[in-house]
Amino acid sequence: MVQLFITRALMSRFGIAPALLIPGCAVIPGFSILTASPLPMLVAVVQVFTRASEFSLAKPARETIYTRVGREWRYKAGAAIDTVIYRGADLTFVWLHKLLSAFGSSAVFGAGVLVASLMTFSALQLLRREKQLPGEREADAVVAGDPA
Repeated sequence: MVQLFITRALMSRFGIAPALLIPGCAVIPGFSILTASPLPMLVAVVQVFTRASEFSLAKPARETIYTRVGREWRYKAGAAIDTVIYRGADLTFVWLHKLLSAFGSSAVFGAGVLVASLMTFSALQLLRREKQLPGEREADAVVAGDPA
């Protein structure tokens, strides 16, 4: 429902910026609260919000960036990101979580604040670079062989 109504309205009115920034900006306070008080109910609420915002806001926004590059690059980049980046991040997170959990849950959530901050910073960098990409028609013309 969020994708259908909220994400669509946000992206059509304001572009991809809010859809990329809202999840990170919301996770930072959530993990900060969990660092101070890691109650199981708060963990559940933050986890649900984190996953929901990732799949309903951030992922559709990232997917729209691929429409501005040629078809071949779109599929290559999508496959590389889905396999190498996401799976590598999953594996890295498992080992990092194991290491940090030895120092307690506050260390795990403190690292989460750092990661969410890096995620938000990366989204800002992505937005800056996205402005430099050619428009959809320009990308299609380059793929078709017309330098336009």
